[in-house]
Amino acid sequence: MSIDTGAQPLVNDDGTIALAVNGEIYNHRVLRKQSKVDFHYKTHSDCEVIIPLVRCAYPNDAKLPLILVLVP
Repeated sequence: MSIDTGAQPLVNDDGTIALAVNGEIYNHRVLRKQSKVDFHYKTHSDCEVIIPLVRCAYPNDAKLPLILVLVP
């Protein structure tokens, strides 16, 4: 996979958040535009938008263990 496709794990610039995802974020373009977090996107992956969303939700947590499972 190339960097444009979102080879995983996706990692933020300072290495404090690593993300491995199995799924698809359908509204990722809207979320990128609406994000209020200063974030340097490294790929065009739909899932990379999760990293700034987590940082926005937990701005003061240096280390945030997070596992999110969505079951239909």
